[in-house]
Amino acid sequence: MILTKDQSKKSKWSGGTTTELFISPQGSSYQERNFDIRISSATVDIEESDFTKLPNYNRALMILSGELEIIHQGEYTKKLTQYECDYFEGAWDTSAKGKVTDFNLMTSKSLQGRLNYLKLDVSSEYELHRSVNDKLVALFLISGKLLSKKDKQLIKHGDLIILQNQDDRIDLLVLEQSQIIQIKVS
Repeated sequence: MILTKDQSKKSKWSGGTTTELFISPQGSSYQERNFDIRISSATVDIEESDFTKLPNYNRALMILSGELEIIHQGEYTKKLTQYECDYFEGAWDTSAKGKVTDFNLMTSKSLQGRLNYLKLDVSSEYELHRSVNDKLVALFLISGKLLSKKDKQLIKHGDLIILQNQDDRIDLLVLEQSQIIQIKVS
C-alpha cells in the first residue's frame, strides 16, 4: 500500500503541527489511544516543549532537521542531530529543547519498532520486504523519487509505503538520489 503525502492527516498541537501518516488498526484514533501503531511527523516551533504522556506505548523519535535535546526526567538526557534516533517509553516524563522537524513511531507496549535512515543512489534498486516475524514494514521517502517496478507507481517526497501482509514485498528503482526511513515493527 502506498500512502501519498496528500492522504496524510494534519493537525495543530501546542508547539507546532503534526502530520499523521499512518495509524493501525484502521479506524483507530490517536486521541482515544486505541491504536497499535502510529507513524507521524511533527514540527516543533517553540524552543521548549513537553511530550504527551503515552503510558501504554513505546516511542521512537528521529530528527529530520534541526537539533533537539531530549530530557527523560529520572532516566537520561540526549542530544539528537539530523537522522539520529531515540527510543523511549511513552510513560516517561519527557521534555525537549530545540526547534525541529521530527519523525515519530509509536507502538503498543507489546510491539517493538525500529527506525533506520538510508541514502539510496540514483539508478540503484531497493527491495522492501516483510518477513514472517514483522508485524509491519514501511518506507518513508524524505527526499528523492522512487518507482515501483511492478505497477510503475511514482513515490515522491513525503509518501509512505506500508507492507502489512506476510511475505509482502515491493521492488523499487531509484530515479533520483533518495533519503528514506525504513520502519520495522515486530
